[in-house]
Amino acid sequence: MITETEYDHLVRIQQDRHRCAHPVLDNDGLLFQPLPELARTHIRTAIEILLSQPAIMNKAAVDALIRDVEEFPDIFEKIEKKKIIEFFNSSKQSRYEDIALFLFTHSLKNLFDCTSDFFKERFKAFITNHDSFGKDENLFRAMVGTYLQLYENDDLTEKYKTLDLSQKNRYLKQLKKRDIFNNNLTLTDKLIEININRFTQSGSYAEAEMNSMLIEANIAHLSEKHIKTLLTEAVDKQKYKGFNHYYGNQLIVCKELFVTIFSSTFDKYPNTAKEWKCFSENSNFSYFFDELMKEKIEKVFEKTETT
Repeated sequence: MITETEYDHLVRIQQDRHRCAHPVLDNDGLLFQPLPELARTHIRTAIEILLSQPAIMNKAAVDALIRDVEEFPDIFEKIEKKKIIEFFNSSKQSRYEDIALFLFTHSLKNLFDCTSDFFKERFKAFITNHDSFGKDENLFRAMVGTYLQLYENDDLTEKYKTLDLSQKNRYLKQLKKRDIFNNNLTLTDKLIEININRFTQSGSYAEAEMNSMLIEANIAHLSEKHIKTLLTEAVDKQKYKGFNHYYGNQLIVCKELFVTIFSSTFDKYPNTAKEWKCFSENSNFSYFFDELMKEKIEKVFEKTETT
């Protein structure tokens, strides 16, 4: 937004201002006392470079800077690391959201790596305690990107647990866009386990329908272990809740989900036949399956048992 020469002029004004605000003696024991001509020069410089310029809205300024970064990446990469560190270190926490947007929405983590340990710790503490996951979508993507680049799997799963249903779905979408489900199987496994537990522990029909979205969004990433856990917990945990005449089995409203899982995964994971057989024979879930589906389960079950 300003040239390097203009930047140097403004820094000189700041330095002289500090010398006046906090008087000190130089090496010769003389007090710094700027001449009237110097003061007038500083005033004129400040007016010409900044004060006479039209106001620039924050978003417009950030967008313009981002365009420059995208159009001239080679030049931008040559910016002195010292200046970057000074900028981040001097930033107030009120600007940390903008920093997250700037750095991580545009995959500029290498700039973050140039900053001081002091800033890194403050910024990570800010991100950890940030509660704006439900705000602007760009900010949400930046926060997710921040977490993925700064934190280990355990931290990522702990943050995921604190999100509400809508935020969880958006969080999962961001992971898919970054191909995390295929590249980080450990994290994928942990998140799906959290979703299964939340789904099977649903306390009402409405909650079960909402939580089923978390399972449905990740059917393609369900493993044999996940399916066995889902079916076993659906049978074992729900029948003891006693909220209604269906023995509290809120999952009976999710027929379509279970049928889709069966159709999508049964041929791939025949070793889940035992769990599907138990599930299909449960009084609450038996109507989910037609006779052909039950017959298929029985045949595969008998085959796996004999082998």
